[in-house]
Amino acid sequence: GPAQQQFYQSGELLHRLAAEAGAAVRPTGAGATYTYYCREGDYIGIHLDIHTCDLVAITCLSDNSPADAGNAGKLCFWPGAMGQPLSAVRARPAEGAVVRRLRPGETLVMLGGLLPHALLPVRAGQLRIISVMCFEVNAA
Repeated sequence: GPAQQQFYQSGELLHRLAAEAGAAVRPTGAGATYTYYCREGDYIGIHLDIHTCDLVAITCLSDNSPADAGNAGKLCFWPGAMGQPLSAVRARPAEGAVVRRLRPGETLVMLGGLLPHALLPVRAGQLRIISVMCFEVNAA
């Protein structure tokens, strides 16, 4: 809601992300989004973010994953596949995959438009809510 939008546009966040990126950044739009994974099998397949989402900040807001959830609902990305066609990553998804569970309050910042990534399917009873904030990097 309003708190997320205020934070997305804040100078403090933009300054911090610019320091991480080594270049100026700006929000890609007026607002950020939320994504809910709440039904068994909800996921997002291997993809790249939209063209203007050079840098993405993904924050886990809620996650009730039990300790025995395995990889269900975890973020998966392929650092060695930057620049490769997504079809190559999809053909061999286990090759070079890095799997990470974001816990509530944790944020991951990555090159969303360049780094192939996915969210693995959640299992019955899991609920994950994330905030997604996209930024353009100005390499001027």
